[in-house]
Amino acid sequence: MDPLRDEIEQAKIVKQWIRTYAPSIIGGVALGLAVLYGWNAWQDYRHGQAVDAAGAFIVLEALADTDDTAMARQAEGLIADFPDTPYAVNAALLLARLHVGESNLQAAEARLRWALENARPPEMAHVARLRLARVLNAQDRSDEALGLLDGVDAQGYASSYAELRGDILSKLEDISGARAAYHEALDEMDATTGDRSLLQMKLDNLAVASEISEAVSETAESSD
Repeated sequence: MDPLRDEIEQAKIVKQWIRTYAPSIIGGVALGLAVLYGWNAWQDYRHGQAVDAAGAFIVLEALADTDDTAMARQAEGLIADFPDTPYAVNAALLLARLHVGESNLQAAEARLRWALENARPPEMAHVARLRLARVLNAQDRSDEALGLLDGVDAQGYASSYAELRGDILSKLEDISGARAAYHEALDEMDATTGDRSLLQMKLDNLAVASEISEAVSETAESSD
């Protein structure tokens, strides 16, 4: 075999391969570089958003106990500008607290529903859900509040869920249901952090309410 001819044939094959596949290879490399650049640019943008949102929240916290009007304006701006950050959820929770203080429970409910729908991480969802249930209960929408608490993986909030369920059932005058919920809350409570005395006081109040209810029933029966 002629070595020179063999090299010429190989060169032709290589050139043909390059003409056939080079455009797709170059395009793939360019696409890879574009994706890499785009990812880095996106990461830089996300980091910048987080930094700006954190700065806005620091200002919000400084206003929280000094100027309600300025605080509300700052919170609304933070939610509008950085809705995909945990700081926006915190801002919504602060606005809800402000609305509750103003006895504007409908506005508080709206803020808490937004916070619940957008909460990240999951711990913030528990905070928003518990506060929303309290607001619903305060509006005499106790069944709706109970529904909000049902079927939730409470994780580290089991005691808080049980206690609130007890509060709602107590308002509905379901003494046995409230008692069971309060006992569950005590069982789930972390002995190092929970306020067992408050729960015990609620249980004691239930006992008094039960005695009063029985006395009233006995009086009604005797009068018949």
